[in-house]
Amino acid sequence: MNSNIESSPLIILAGGQSSRMGTPKGLVEIKEKNLLEYQLETFFQYGGKKIVLVLGYHQTPYYKQMPWLTDAIDEWTQTPYQDNTHLKIVINDDYNLGQFSSLQAGISSILEDNFDLSGGAFVLPIDVPVPPQHIWQTLLYFQNNNILVTYPQFKERGGHPVCLSNEFMKNLLQVPIESIEARLDIQIKKLPKKQKKGINFNNEALSFNINTPEDLSHAISLIN
Repeated sequence: MNSNIESSPLIILAGGQSSRMGTPKGLVEIKEKNLLEYQLETFFQYGGKKIVLVLGYHQTPYYKQMPWLTDAIDEWTQTPYQDNTHLKIVINDDYNLGQFSSLQAGISSILEDNFDLSGGAFVLPIDVPVPPQHIWQTLLYFQNNNILVTYPQFKERGGHPVCLSNEFMKNLLQVPIESIEARLDIQIKKLPKKQKKGINFNNEALSFNINTPEDLSHAISLIN
């Protein structure tokens, strides 16, 4: 079993319209920086090395606030946060089909790059606060040849990040995007119990989504 975050890339899903927030979720302010910067910087501080950022409806506002992102469109680019950390942006033109379409776009990009994904890859929606490092490490620790997905829980409610095995990611690409089952939670539920592991943590932020300005205030209180 391995708990080294360095070997597992992260897919950040930021392709939606953020209609309830009224502004791109990744650009709201949290801890004196925008939320996307906070997500990137924190994951790299934990030891992560590669992030795929999936954008869709909102692109220009991100590039305007963070001009260096334009260098990362479809290309692995060194980030300004930590040495030897890289980001690639994938554009999901089918963002109107829902978050699962962004997930498939991110997975496709990672699999095409032929990384060693023996430890799997993480998935984190842009609107979920980054949890503490030990949670990421625990999810990786329980990944093995028999477990296809590990995920955190708060009071038995599933949350993020989710750690997906190479095999499970390939399976997700086979799900028709028009299907009513084109959701990650549904695909996880369909797995036999022996192929998935939910791990309970006493951390409300794991299952909390930032959808409104009020949610943002609560999220900030959760991570302080």
